Amino acid sequence: MKLDKLPAKGETAALRVSLRSQVAIAHARLAVRVPDTLQLITEGSPLSAPKQVGPWLDAKGVVALDTNKRTLTLHVRATAEGPAQIEANLTDVDSASPEREAHGSVLLTVGTNKPGESVSRSGVDITSLPGRSGERRSTSASVSKKFAKVSQTGGGTGVVAQVAGQQVCISGGFNFTNQAGTWLGGRNLTVKLWGRTTANAAQQVYASGLTDNSGAYNLCFTLPVDSMYLLFVEFRSESAAWQVTNGSGSVYSTTTPATYNVSTNQNFGWTAPAAAQMRAWHTFDTLNLTWWWRGSNTGCWTSHETSNCSKITAQWWAGNADGGYYVPGANAAASYIRLRDNDPDSEHLVVHESGHALMHQLYNWWWSNANCAGHQIWTALSTQCAWTEGFANAVAGSVKGDNQFIWPNGSSVSMMNSTWFNSGQPNSSTNWHNGDAVEGRVAGSLLDLWNNVDGGKAATINLLLNHRESSFGEYFKNDRPSAGLDTSDNTRNWVYWHTVDYRASLLNSSFEANTSGGQTGTAGWNWTATMGGSFVGNWSTYPANTGSNYAWFGGYAATETQTMSQQVTIPSNVNQAWLGYYSRIGTFETDQVAYDTLKVQVVDGATTTTLGTLSNVNANSSYVYRSYDLSAYRGHTVTIKLVSNEDASLRTDFIVDDVTVNTA
Repeated sequence: MKLDKLPAKGETAALRVSLRSQVAIAHARLAVRVPDTLQLITEGSPLSAPKQVGPWLDAKGVVALDTNKRTLTLHVRATAEGPAQIEANLTDVDSASPEREAHGSVLLTVGTNKPGESVSRSGVDITSLPGRSGERRSTSASVSKKFAKVSQTGGGTGVVAQVAGQQVCISGGFNFTNQAGTWLGGRNLTVKLWGRTTANAAQQVYASGLTDNSGAYNLCFTLPVDSMYLLFVEFRSESAAWQVTNGSGSVYSTTTPATYNVSTNQNFGWTAPAAAQMRAWHTFDTLNLTWWWRGSNTGCWTSHETSNCSKITAQWWAGNADGGYYVPGANAAASYIRLRDNDPDSEHLVVHESGHALMHQLYNWWWSNANCAGHQIWTALSTQCAWTEGFANAVAGSVKGDNQFIWPNGSSVSMMNSTWFNSGQPNSSTNWHNGDAVEGRVAGSLLDLWNNVDGGKAATINLLLNHRESSFGEYFKNDRPSAGLDTSDNTRNWVYWHTVDYRASLLNSSFEANTSGGQTGTAGWNWTATMGGSFVGNWSTYPANTGSNYAWFGGYAATETQTMSQQVTIPSNVNQAWLGYYSRIGTFETDQVAYDTLKVQVVDGATTTTLGTLSNVNANSSYVYRSYDLSAYRGHTVTIKLVSNEDASLRTDFIVDDVTVNTA
């Protein structure tokens, strides 16, 4: 990404965005944004007209890429003085992953347009899409300024000292080491340029911005005097979306040595934090991975917010022995990740905990009250814990691209374990419990749904924005149908491979897919019903057993028949199968005679069997659970059918919710 010049206030510069991919990409989404101190002009480009999103102007578009370089030309007009950052983000629409996206930025400080000021071109391309999984790609954003007089002594080039009112740029970079001693660039860190005009002057910030995706920075400002007494750069473990704090709640800070008598462009070189703080900066850098994976179409963690983003806070300090968990509060200020001393050595663990924070924000600060302390990936705890922990494990496996969880000591486990539990051996990391109360089984199921059914995680992210689930079963059986996501036999086989047996499950069992009448036959409805879906919804007369909706049969005080049915296959390799449901009955009938009825039936080929009949005689003021044995139908595809008949007078209300077919 390159500006043909650094625009002063009132000036317009060409912004050239160069795109290059190592593979052909049919649909690459490019998003460019500028602060409201710049005007972004997109005419003649494939990008949309800019839209105001908080303090930013955003423009987006989809382009096709091949292995040849493609350059788009936009324009920016400076409307106010001060620091500004131009950002570009490129993602593969059809195969979203951290390895198939790129990010670039240009940092500059807009000054006043003065006669005689000259600006030179500078910048870099955005390079996208590495050729192999896991390769760390970097982009750099460097905007420098060269002034009019250039020395030719000795065949070299140089820059003469400037005077007050002209622009100077300070560049450099920030890096840290991971647990293996490998040096990595600190990405998206807040950078501040501090200085004094004289020895006795007050110290102040003259420019600020973020490091780019290689850890480099370039901060430009207008000289207030001919020569600055001193300048130094501060790096802070914070951004607009996340931060890492110590035990006292303060972000970490590292500075360069002060440089004196500055009147020209300077490169301060690469700066590293103290060895005792390396894990804090590694934590901050790892959170970039979750940020790039999150799938939000806004500049915040989720599309619930478009500005003033809620931050994710990770607490770490050397020697801390209490951590490895997420604390959900009522809002961002009350929520935090707590990490032990060596936890940052596992990027999987850091991403896992940030996956909890992401889920919390997707649910718009709702959180189930399950206490999952002491949970293990391979041990059944509860469906509630398995859902929250399984989602976080799936985020870690997806973000890292290896479907694993790796602990700080280097030990690991694959979420793709499909071996069924051996009851003759103890539960362990190689002998997992079965089913959707096991977080590893839930994580593997989610990963296979994302990788093999849904075309990525975007559909699940969107589902969580609009639904709140307390279990994987609720996500799969109720909310996936409601969101129009596939729950066919083939999809159920994917989760069955992870020992989660939903093959005999009724879909939309709690009727949450229907919020208004007439949805019979539409995607996500799953039931076949007379009178459309008009008797499914929620009314103030009765509450639902769970969720919001239920089926209301009868209630007309007129001769009326209503039916609702759904086909289901009972597996042959189960020991037991049964139909269960909750019902509540209200009536105006006074005789102990069954005038109005609700029959529960099973249709097997041409044979219809009534499993049970309820009537006005069974009236009750609360929900009652009822169940019927279906073991005789193992290996059969049958239809579960509910039929109500009401006579011409004195109404009866049959309320039905949570109809399920279960196996063991």
